[in-house]
Amino acid sequence: MLVWYFLGAVLVVLIVTGVLCAVNSKKPLNEFGGWLYFFYSGVVSSVVICILTILFIILEFFLRAQDDLTFGIVSIGVLTVDAVFSIFLARVLRNKNPETPKKYLTLVAIFLIVNAALFILRAVIGHITIREMFSSLVGLGIAYFINRRYFSRSRRVMLFYGAQEVMSGGGLSGSRFNDE
Repeated sequence: MLVWYFLGAVLVVLIVTGVLCAVNSKKPLNEFGGWLYFFYSGVVSSVVICILTILFIILEFFLRAQDDLTFGIVSIGVLTVDAVFSIFLARVLRNKNPETPKKYLTLVAIFLIVNAALFILRAVIGHITIREMFSSLVGLGIAYFINRRYFSRSRRVMLFYGAQEVMSGGGLSGSRFNDE
């Protein structure tokens, strides 16, 4: 029963995120909206989902008297790291500064390296299988590629942060930059 409440809460967070993204998609390119807002709301949703998951693990532990204390502690530790990094990412994204795209991508790279190390550690101590570890590492690589591509090629990112000169290639002309 508790699982259904948890899944319902996650679903509400995702629906609210989708609605907010749709509302903010029509803003001019030099304002915080569109896909940039989608990335921001995804990071904020990540914090909320991490907190809900931590609460779920704690409730599961106390209500069902789980025997595997180390699994709960490791999971809460991993989720806490994810929540803290997500808070930092959200704060960086809201900072309108030409250096923001570089700071954001650096923080994402650190976040992904830390998560990769945590996945490998969890596989070594037996909390996840090698197959789960590899699929998670592939997911982290794809996430980094998407972030890197968007924040280095988006016209909205360049115009909102004023980062034309900061990112490689400089300038907004040519087919290198996406409209969004």
